[in-house]
Amino acid sequence: ANHTSSFDLQIDQLRVDYSNKFDWYSVNAEIMWDLTDVIQTIEFLSYSHKTTEAANTILEVWDFTDTEWDLVNSSTNTNGFYDTQFDLSDSRYRDGSDNVKVRYRTAELMETPFNLLIDRLKVDYTTVRDVHKIDFEVIWDITDVTFNLMEFIKYSHKTNVSIDIDVDIYNFSSQTWFEIESEINSQTFDDDSFALSTDFYNGSNHVRLRFQSDTWETFNEKGFKLLLDRLIIDYEYYNAVYGYLGDSQYFSFIADNEVWNVSMYYLDGQNKIFIAYMEPDPSNPNRFEYNWDSIQSASGALTNDSIDIIFHLKDIFNSTNDIRYRFIADFDLPISQFTVGNGIESFEYTPANPLTPVSFTHKETAYYREFYRIIDNTMGIVHGWAQFNSSEVSILEDLSSTLPMNFTIEYRVIDYAGNEGTNTTYNSNYQSIIFSREKAIILSSDTIDLNLGGNRMISFANTGQFNNIQFLDAYINGFNYGTAYLDIDDYYKLSFGTSNSIDTLLGYSGSLISSNIYSNTDPLDHVSWEVREDDIFAAVKHVLVEDDIIINNPIAHTTFSALNIENLYNRGFGLEDFVYIKQVYYYNTSRTEDVQQVLSEDDYNIDEEGIVTFPETSIV
Repeated sequence: ANHTSSFDLQIDQLRVDYSNKFDWYSVNAEIMWDLTDVIQTIEFLSYSHKTTEAANTILEVWDFTDTEWDLVNSSTNTNGFYDTQFDLSDSRYRDGSDNVKVRYRTAELMETPFNLLIDRLKVDYTTVRDVHKIDFEVIWDITDVTFNLMEFIKYSHKTNVSIDIDVDIYNFSSQTWFEIESEINSQTFDDDSFALSTDFYNGSNHVRLRFQSDTWETFNEKGFKLLLDRLIIDYEYYNAVYGYLGDSQYFSFIADNEVWNVSMYYLDGQNKIFIAYMEPDPSNPNRFEYNWDSIQSASGALTNDSIDIIFHLKDIFNSTNDIRYRFIADFDLPISQFTVGNGIESFEYTPANPLTPVSFTHKETAYYREFYRIIDNTMGIVHGWAQFNSSEVSILEDLSSTLPMNFTIEYRVIDYAGNEGTNTTYNSNYQSIIFSREKAIILSSDTIDLNLGGNRMISFANTGQFNNIQFLDAYINGFNYGTAYLDIDDYYKLSFGTSNSIDTLLGYSGSLISSNIYSNTDPLDHVSWEVREDDIFAAVKHVLVEDDIIINNPIAHTTFSALNIENLYNRGFGLEDFVYIKQVYYYNTSRTEDVQQVLSEDDYNIDEEGIVTFPETSIV
């Protein structure tokens, strides 16, 4: 009704009543292919699907021309997957970029949940044919300094499809490619070779090889493969000499990591004669070693004959290679000799001195090494071999500044092949050399008066007895009293200073300031004598004053010396720096058990100089 006056409307409740319905389920999904290959034709859409519940499922494809979805399939299928195809050859089903788009959806909503299972959904198409072809070069530059002549190029190849392969080599004389072979081989590797003349390598030992194939067309990008099993050049070495072989030779060969076996052969004409398998070094598996003994009898070679040694290598891939070296046989021992003094005199009874001339000679012209060693015939000490250059030695002093009083020199030369030639005699017949650093001279002035202080110099004429050297160590009764000098008047002079002092009046022997003190002169001369007590050993030294000066030094050094019985009758035996002997024993190493037998004092004699001798009744 219409009211002409205002009024209030009071609402107690405003409500909408409704009832719930079931959930609904559906499928709506798009898939797009972006085909990036070079497409020749698009053929089919292959699909296969089913649902877990009875749902009418629609598959559609997008029509890019009419811009709408076209039906591909509409079905209710819960039983299994069925492969089906839809023709996509019409260009309307792909855009200018060859994109294809499809959609899955359900025809109606489902009250129960379900899954759409897709077993296959793909676009089948072909691409533009790929054209494959092989055309490449292999180039060698042989830089081996032993290169002499190329012999063969060896190759082995096959393909994984049936296609013709041309193998060509470049002819440097005609500036053209020369065909070695043209064949189809897709079965096994076949070993082929081609003899190389000088037409096929230039002055820089440059070789060019070419592989070419026919055109191979395929609908995929995979193409085909050319497999190379071997591609090597065999060449001849120069007949250059790598080294010299003695009758016994150590060989060491360092190989690549893959090499596991190295065997040695030598060439007898054209035949390879097996020598041995080289042993790998446990500390360096790449190094293989072998010591070949009795080479002369094994090879039948003579000195100056050539011996070719071949190292046959095998790696973990069963590939092999031969490395050849040429050696010159040298089975002759070096001939060495040396002279002392004038070359004919003997020093077995007349002493030599530090300035006595000595020279060493041999007949080696190639690489060699020289050694010498000193045998102390008094003490029985055999010093080690010392390498030296004989051209730098002209006097005995050049060999050693500590030569013993009686010694033998042994001279050894080792040639390039490792042969050793040792000489133990000088001047053709003599072995031992008596040696003294002191030389008796006649004083020109032998009177001095130390108290007056005027005449404090002694002198003697220079007659070349010391090779005219400028300075001499002067000894009086065995003790060094200073340095004598050669003056312009050709006299050696020794001065005792201008006043009396410990430096001018006391003469020290070399032993006095060493750790081992002993008397170096005969005590009966009353120049120096020993004083032995329980805890000290003292020596009275010669002085130029009336009273004795006694210097005490404690003994502080113990050592050991041994004599090999085989040298009992041809070599002396002594104790260096001898003071006191504690014990002597006999030690037999030839028995199965080592036995040490202490000798009594009746079994040996020892003098004050430490020289040991054995009486006939001694067990020794």
